[in-house]
Amino acid sequence: MENSVTPKLVNPLDVSNEKKDSSSDILKNLTSSDAPQEKLLEEAPTIDFSLLKDVIPRQSLLLTVLKYGFTALAVAFLVSIVFFVVTLTDAFSFVSSRLGYTSLTSQIATDNTDIIALKTDLNFTRYLLLKGYLDEFGYYGDSFAQNYEILNTNTASATEKTAASEKIDSIKPELKKNFVAIKDIYSKEFVSAISTVDNADTKALFQQKLVDKFNAKAVALKDSTDPQAKRDYKNYMQIVALIPNTEIKSLVQSTDFDSLKDEDLYQLVNKINSIVVNDLNVIQQIKDKRIKWSDVINEINLATIGVDSYYDPDFYNDAGGIRYTSYDFDSESKKISINGETKIFGTTNFTTITKLIEELNKSALFENAEMRSFSKSGSLDDGYTASLRISLNLKDKK
Repeated sequence: MENSVTPKLVNPLDVSNEKKDSSSDILKNLTSSDAPQEKLLEEAPTIDFSLLKDVIPRQSLLLTVLKYGFTALAVAFLVSIVFFVVTLTDAFSFVSSRLGYTSLTSQIATDNTDIIALKTDLNFTRYLLLKGYLDEFGYYGDSFAQNYEILNTNTASATEKTAASEKIDSIKPELKKNFVAIKDIYSKEFVSAISTVDNADTKALFQQKLVDKFNAKAVALKDSTDPQAKRDYKNYMQIVALIPNTEIKSLVQSTDFDSLKDEDLYQLVNKINSIVVNDLNVIQQIKDKRIKWSDVINEINLATIGVDSYYDPDFYNDAGGIRYTSYDFDSESKKISINGETKIFGTTNFTTITKLIEELNKSALFENAEMRSFSKSGSLDDGYTASLRISLNLKDKK
């Protein structure tokens, strides 16, 4: 349509000066400090915090129980740690000492020390008694052994054997009394229970403490010139050797004295004397090693009579037979040399000597009898004389 009006296009960037001026005035008014400020929001209300003092949050029983329970556990845990550390260790010894409190570790150590000291003193007294009983047993045992040997030897007279038998009967009660006392001491317990954490050998511990105590006593007397001190020193050192001796303890504990015959008791006395070290037993051992020439000569004579029924040195010149001129003994080899001669009114000298050697080898005292050379001289009218040189060994005692 021709009469319609065509709209006029406006460039938005093309702002007229009028509009620019009006816009500028608005911005000025907004940024001007003199322009009245219009509040878009009302002022925030003022809060009275005093009203909140009486406001209590709502309580939860479960939460309260958990809170106090956890607190109690935490306190108990800390207290227990402190208690066990202070009680079982010496970590806070400087604190416990000031408070006058002794830790369990220190208390156990103190108790152990006291127990060991008291038991060692008791064992010290026991071993002194034991030493005395063993010495007395050795004294009576020596007398018993001597009389037993007299009673069982072929060289003793009937009177000597009767006296020996009576002596044995009087000695045996004393031997029994001391033996029972020794056995009673050995039946005691020489160890006490102590608290240890390292599985220590308490038996060895108590034994070493006892040895140390006797050594200390002995050292104090070692250089003394007093006779009694010297005896005590010797006794202490002999006890030190006795303490670890389990052989004598086993022997005593396994022996029933009442069931022993005289021969068994003789063997027991010799066995104890060979184990226990004291002055009496040392003397007895020397005596046991001594050669009893009366028994040796008697055994040679008995063997000779078995060959020469008329054996008698006083009738040798007239009746002949065997005559001994000397005996010699080598203590190291235990060899006996017999020198003599045989005089036979016939030609049987060699046969006689051979029989004599056989008889000597049959003896319970001798062995290895021999004669390595033989010579003979004489006549049928005057008799034949042969030299006699026999060597033989003493048998070891079983």
